[in-house]
Amino acid sequence: MLVAVTLFCVFALTTAAGVAGAAVDSGGANGAVPAANTGEAVDTECNPDDDAVVVRFDDEHVVSGAIADDCPADPHVHLEDNTSAKLVVENGTVQTIDGDKATVGDRNVFRFSDEDPDLRVADGEFVNSSLIMSDNGTVVLEEDETEELEVDGDPVVFEGDPQLRLSEPTVSEGAEGEEVDIDVDIEYLGYHEFNGNLSVDIVNESGQPTSADEADITLENREEITETITFETRNGDAPEVEVLTELSGDAGVSNPAAQNKTRASIEEARIAVDIADYNRPEEGDDLEVTAVVERIGALDRDEFNESYQLVFEVDGSTVDSRSIEPLDAGSSEERTFVYSTVEGDGPNVDVKLSALGGAGDRTVEETLEVISPDAHERDVQANITSWNAPEEGEELEIEADIEHDNLPDGTHTYPIEFSVDGNIIDETNVTLSGPGSDSETVDFTYDVQQGDAPDVQATVSTPGERDRITPRIFGSGFELQIVETNAPVNETETLQTTVAVQNTGDIEATQDVRLVVDQGGGDPDRNIEHLRDNTSVSLSPGESTTERLSFRTEDDDPNKIDLIARSENDEDIKTVRVRPLNPFFEIEDLDLPESVEPDEEFTVSASINNTGAEAGTQYIEVETEDGELAHIDRITLPPVEHTTVSFTDTAPSSPGTYEYTFMTEDDEVERTLSVSDGDDEPSDVEPEDDEPDDPEPDDDLEPDDDVDDAEEPDEEPDADEDDGLSWFMVLLGVLGVAASVLVLLVYRNDPENFPPDPATVRAQLESTFTREALEHRLERAKVTAAALVAAVKAGDINAIVTTLKHAIGLGSGTLVVQNELPRETLVRIRCQTADDTVLLEDLELGPNERRTLGSLPSVDQFKVGAGVEDITAHEEVFQGASGDVGVVLRPEGILIANLG
Repeated sequence: MLVAVTLFCVFALTTAAGVAGAAVDSGGANGAVPAANTGEAVDTECNPDDDAVVVRFDDEHVVSGAIADDCPADPHVHLEDNTSAKLVVENGTVQTIDGDKATVGDRNVFRFSDEDPDLRVADGEFVNSSLIMSDNGTVVLEEDETEELEVDGDPVVFEGDPQLRLSEPTVSEGAEGEEVDIDVDIEYLGYHEFNGNLSVDIVNESGQPTSADEADITLENREEITETITFETRNGDAPEVEVLTELSGDAGVSNPAAQNKTRASIEEARIAVDIADYNRPEEGDDLEVTAVVERIGALDRDEFNESYQLVFEVDGSTVDSRSIEPLDAGSSEERTFVYSTVEGDGPNVDVKLSALGGAGDRTVEETLEVISPDAHERDVQANITSWNAPEEGEELEIEADIEHDNLPDGTHTYPIEFSVDGNIIDETNVTLSGPGSDSETVDFTYDVQQGDAPDVQATVSTPGERDRITPRIFGSGFELQIVETNAPVNETETLQTTVAVQNTGDIEATQDVRLVVDQGGGDPDRNIEHLRDNTSVSLSPGESTTERLSFRTEDDDPNKIDLIARSENDEDIKTVRVRPLNPFFEIEDLDLPESVEPDEEFTVSASINNTGAEAGTQYIEVETEDGELAHIDRITLPPVEHTTVSFTDTAPSSPGTYEYTFMTEDDEVERTLSVSDGDDEPSDVEPEDDEPDDPEPDDDLEPDDDVDDAEEPDEEPDADEDDGLSWFMVLLGVLGVAASVLVLLVYRNDPENFPPDPATVRAQLESTFTREALEHRLERAKVTAAALVAAVKAGDINAIVTTLKHAIGLGSGTLVVQNELPRETLVRIRCQTADDTVLLEDLELGPNERRTLGSLPSVDQFKVGAGVEDITAHEEVFQGASGDVGVVLRPEGILIANLG
């Protein structure tokens, strides 16, 4: 006996160590009145306190609330005669909230925190059994259902909390005498099986029940079903009936009930007539009307067994009538009537169809369109869709769509007229087919005449609407070429443009030469033009001149703009850069593979260039087409410096094309990645890069200099137009400077071999003064002379010096070297064009020493390179750069950039 008592005490203390104090809801039970509603969702919430004694669904065990994850909405067990006497776990033992212990015989019930189920019956020595629910709702031992859980002889029970939801019934369409289906959704949440009855009552508008039906329903806990009941409508149910549904029955000890209702439309049983189809005729054509006669409903009446007379009337006059035999329930017949329209019937006629006899007169009336010739011709339209901009003597080509959105039946021919400046050039006919919409494309041409410039008025006319454009005509007048600009410039600085103008016409003329800025910056999809400067120019046939146009840039100008020099007959465009005052990060040299295989790793790289005038820090982001961030980087760049951002990504698993978007705060570039299926044959042709990452100058490449490619004036302006400066003196000065520089150029090409030997000088002179080279240099000298005249006229000393530099092949910028290393450094500097080594020099620079070496070459492309004591080397290629170029020696490397 002592051993038994000792074991019981140890067991009780061990159990109590893992149990919290009881905290039990003292509210009443939910067994007497079930939850029954008419449309709201059933409450499935189960959140008992951890120390409550409850029933769970899965295995019908009685457990503590701590492990009852799936249970009825009110899962508590209580005394049979006292629903408020719920059971709880207190100090590891099951008892009522008043402290009376629950027992099975003389054995207590304890909680074992590490067991499931966690409530077990024990006699002090042995753990006997867990607790379950019996079929009659009492709590019993799982091992012996004859032994019940009691409190002072009062059984412990679970009455359940049955809940029902009865949805609003849905009723199928139907007519009197036909069967309709009523669907009812039923949802049940209860512990015990539910057996009940679903009843349906039908009440018409007279308030009398016309039909009733019922069905037996059996539901398990948490079951959802849809029950369908069919009933036959009766005479008098139209136009509407009320459908009442009620579910009643028992669940455990409760008698739940749920109700719902709805109203349903019932169509009247009758003979109906309607217009099923008709055409849209032109006056003089036939109007065709298709009528349909239908028997609706299934009531058996004598009048439905009689024949009908279908009468067709137009504008109050009977046109035709047809006899129709009796129709079966739900059947229909069609009849087509024809009326020959006459002139004056338009724009519409009134049509009436009547079904006479049988179930009474049924009539439908409708106004139908009859189109007069004038009316439909007024609706034909012309839409000029494309045209060119020819020169005098060429053809103006115009394409137009002839359209009609409201054609009557049949084919219709319309006369079309093409005129230029009021003169008829061409006439043709266009045939369109109705009914509805149709269109046809026609082409017109006009031989542009001398004198048509700068534009003509071209018109395409129809009997209805016409379309008119004013295409531009380029005549043999003033031809323009942008010779030079001082770009790039900073925002708010003045941008200067030198324009060569030549009169290629046959008569003396005066025109405005305008400088227009397109802020689209070379983007063909954007055109934002603003006039910034203009001047009036008078020239004789064959005469040429140069003009300087300028304007002050604005702080909202984009990074790139198009300068457009425009006369009445010609225009020239040059894209230039306006450097923002703030940091501006551009994406350049984007390298993304054109094609990869699924799941293949690939590398992406791009050069990020800060073209602004201040240093800045920005995030570089790369997104895929679905908005996923593929890469992000944060970089800091000084002004006019660039860096390379690269990363590795994995191609998608599915073949296809995928968009990648590269973004800074100022720029955005999209590229497409093609993911092949791996079966494609490799191409024999290597793809050509649009722009090489590191282009090497080609010895055979002739630089694309805008000035060299320009067509130069046939004649020089008279000497008296240059404000006193003789052309002969200018040319002599240019030739003198060129001769003086010749030896310097020879030296610069090879500073280690000076003076050159006679053979070298002879070879260089022969390459310089070949026939082709002389013609090229002569053309260049003409343009330079024209630019010099413009500078002299303006009295601009800086422009004069710049032009003279260009005369000997030097640009306006200089090459500057800065040593930011903390020591003396030996550096080699080289500047090359496609043809020459302009400069090659070894320098010894002290810390923070800065040195200016000389002028840069005046060509479209040149390369600047630097090497430090055989340790590191770097070079950059410049495309048409103006301003200074700086070479900066830094501990982290060599920076070579355009300083503007």
